[in-house]
Amino acid sequence: MVDVSNVVHADYNKKQQENKMMLVKIVDSLKWLARQGLAIRGHSSESGNFIQLLKLRGADCPALCEWLSRKSHWLSHDIQNEIIHILGRHVLNNIASEVQTSRWFAVIVDKTSDTSRKEQVNLCLRYVDQSFDVLSRHHDWPCQLLWIVGKSMEQGHYG
Repeated sequence: MVDVSNVVHADYNKKQQENKMMLVKIVDSLKWLARQGLAIRGHSSESGNFIQLLKLRGADCPALCEWLSRKSHWLSHDIQNEIIHILGRHVLNNIASEVQTSRWFAVIVDKTSDTSRKEQVNLCLRYVDQSFDVLSRHHDWPCQLLWIVGKSMEQGHYG
């Protein structure tokens, strides 16, 4: 006699593992595009680098194409933005951890005006890691940079 609850549980676990594997492929694709500095979206919903990369990956993994045809909401702009936001927060946390463990850091600010007289601000965070290598992180987001510096100062590290 077959226990129905065991069959249902096994099917649920199989679907959960499949969903996890496909979500990892989506996140890895977004991560790769971000690392390369490439645009994610195009002029139409089908012409963006993200969709085209997933189609390319689907050629090697037919299960991905089949899964995406059933779960197309994972390709929405909102989901893409949320994943990118999570990845960005992860990067900031890693930088903050590196700065907190460093003994010395400095914040360099440079401001200039472009040809249209619009002011541009460039922020650079430099710090020395555990092996005494000097690292520089350039940031377009002053608030996040100040958050990193603030977290470091809370730990008693003054640059």
